Parts: sequence; structure tokens; C-alpha cells
Amino acid sequence: MAKWHIQTICGAVLVALLCAVAAVQLVHDKYQTSVPYQPHQPLPAPVLRGATLGLSSAMASLLWLGLIQDIGGTGGAALDSAAMRIAAMVALDPQFSYLYAFVTLMAPHNDQEATERAIAIGRQGVAQNLGDWRIPYYVATAYHLALKDSTNAALYMNIAANTPGVPEGIKLSAHNYGLRGDIREETKQIWIAIYENSADEVVRAQALHNVLHIELRSMLEQAVEQYHSAVGAYPSTLEDLVRAGVLRELPQDPLGITYDITPEGALVPVLQPHI
Repeated sequence: MAKWHIQTICGAVLVALLCAVAAVQLVHDKYQTSVPYQPHQPLPAPVLRGATLGLSSAMASLLWLGLIQDIGGTGGAALDSAAMRIAAMVALDPQFSYLYAFVTLMAPHNDQEATERAIAIGRQGVAQNLGDWRIPYYVATAYHLALKDSTNAALYMNIAANTPGVPEGIKLSAHNYGLRGDIREETKQIWIAIYENSADEVVRAQALHNVLHIELRSMLEQAVEQYHSAVGAYPSTLEDLVRAGVLRELPQDPLGITYDITPEGALVPVLQPHI
């Protein structure tokens, strides 16, 4: 009975902590200032385990929420302390091995330094042999997408393909890596495999956006060529495609990208500013 009371009290304390975190975040969102990001330094795992009084998984979840929030709000800056924080979470709950994969995939790929730090975190997870195919697969994806490093991408694809329990779709995608001549199609197939085999809705949404982005790019290139065949010159802007009736309307890119068009008809991606 005493043990039940202790667990009840601990649960109530953790709920109170979660509510406090939520309240602090609400105040921060309302009155946020431009204070530079300060990376979190977690306590050593043995100290954290002792403080949780047997509720290690709940503490790992609490730390996980903080890490997601930091990565979403500060991008590469949060990666400075991510490796130590992830190590602490995995020590508290070995089931949190997925953290290595998530951080690797969600790192901002327009920041090479941040991507390299994220890949280093993912490689730490692979080295621990945690038995999670997503870690080497997402490391390979980062190498392929952000660094254009097909050699290391192929290496980690092979590790993912040979991890026990890997889904057949991922195994096929990994084994086929490097066999296609069209790098865009290869990239699309990677994102499709991630979308079909991930249970994480954030990852699935990111994968779907990237698939739609690639398909949109291909469709616009075809429309530019149709315009050229009909008019005898390339369009100056995407709006010309609508005015000429080649497109009914300009589709919205899910990644917030639009395109300029060179005199030779090549599309030049331009990131739309957030309003």
C-alpha cells in the first residue's frame, strides 16, 4: 500500500511539472524576447534515475518534449547539447533509441554545419547497436539529401537493410539505393519509404511534403517545355504558364518554394519569405 502511495505522489508531482512547463511556455510565447538560445545541460543519467523514483520513462518523455521544442524553435543551435540529452534519455529508457533517428532526420538541411552535427548524433546511435533500423536509414538520408555524399549514404543504407526487423519496403529502398540513374527519383523513393514506414506523424508529414515538392518540380518543368513548344520561347515567369493556359493555376509548394525561370528555361528555386 505504501508503494502505491509513493507512486501516486510521484505521478502527481510529474503531472504538476508538466503543467508548470506548459504554463512557462505559454508565458514565454506571449512575452518572448530576443534572448540568445542557451543550450540545456542535462543532469547525469544516474542522478536523473534516482530523482524519478522509478518513473524513468516519464522523465525521459519530459526531456523529449523539451528537445523537440528546442529543435523546432532554434534548429541547429539545439544540436549543441542534443547528444548529451539524448544519451541521458536513452539511459533512462532504452526504448528512446528513436531519438537518434528523429534528430538526424529533422536537422535543418540548409545548414551544413547543423547537418553534420546531426549526422554525428545519428552515428553515435548506430555505434551503440540499438537495433533500430531508422537510425542508420535516416543517417543515410541526411548524407544523401544534405551532403550529397552517396558513398556514406550507401554505407548506412546497407546497415539499415541488414538490421533485424527492418520493414520490407525500407529494405527494398536501401538495397536499390544507387541503382537508379535519376537522383530525383531516388530521392523521391527515399521519402516515400519513410512516409510509408514511419509511425511518427511529424516525420510522415515532412516526408509527404518532400514527395509533393519533387512531383511539383517535375510538373512545372514539363509545363515550361509545353509552353516552349507552343510559343517558341521560354516563359519569363511561372505566371506566364497560367496566362498561356498551360496551367489552370499555380500550385502551392508545401516547402514554401517558388521558382524563377532563366532564359534557357531552367527553374531556379527561391524560398518564399514567411509573413
